[in-house]
Amino acid sequence: MLRTKFLSVMTDKFFNEETCELPSELIDTLLEQDPDNLELVVLKAVFLIVIHKYKDAKDWIKEKIEFNLLKHNPRVDPAAYLGLAFSHIARGRFEKALEIVQKANFHYPNHPLSHIITGLVHGFNIVYNFDESKANKELFREEFQKAISMEQSEKKLSRYYQLESYILNETDGIEEALITINKAIELTPEHFDIYLTKAHLYLTHEDRTEEVLELLDKLMEKFPQDGKTIYQMRSFSYFLLVLILICSSVLI
Repeated sequence: MLRTKFLSVMTDKFFNEETCELPSELIDTLLEQDPDNLELVVLKAVFLIVIHKYKDAKDWIKEKIEFNLLKHNPRVDPAAYLGLAFSHIARGRFEKALEIVQKANFHYPNHPLSHIITGLVHGFNIVYNFDESKANKELFREEFQKAISMEQSEKKLSRYYQLESYILNETDGIEEALITINKAIELTPEHFDIYLTKAHLYLTHEDRTEEVLELLDKLMEKFPQDGKTIYQMRSFSYFLLVLILICSSVLI
């Protein structure tokens, strides 16, 4: 029951300054009850990543999870590798992230998450230009497609598309990103946060502000229980629209 509640808190995005203690206390309670549960260890790492404590997440995974060549744990290890890779890439440590890519592909060459890790690291290298000599757009796209072709779970597929859309928005433009995020929405139309990803994609382009307002109107009808979040994003959208109008008037 506690684990279900924790996942609910994660999904509903209660990660802000006022409420971040709630999931933190919950995961610590779960770990006190079951300290050897490696899935809970990974969940705590996820929480640390969400609140931008990337080094803490890396240190936590290294302290608690032993990657054993003789005792594979495909339910935990690939997810832990993903956490490590992201904790490195979020801090600009591209070479360290590549080391995790190599380990994940060596230990779990046929696991979808190994391909997601590879695609993620190389995708962010393109976006942030960590190492121009190793930029490989084709590899980024190929690895995501491999993971998508291997995955059987629609919920996981939806998350793969969601993650890919963020990177595509930077590498290929918003149209490709929208095609991909719409695939995620089709697979799991009940997931509110995926619609927020679509709103985020619109907000990164000043000429798509009115479209995000239309999307938020639809979300108010579909997810009235999330009205506070929608109103906050709507307010920001209006602010951005006014800012664009002011800047365009000054610069013309």
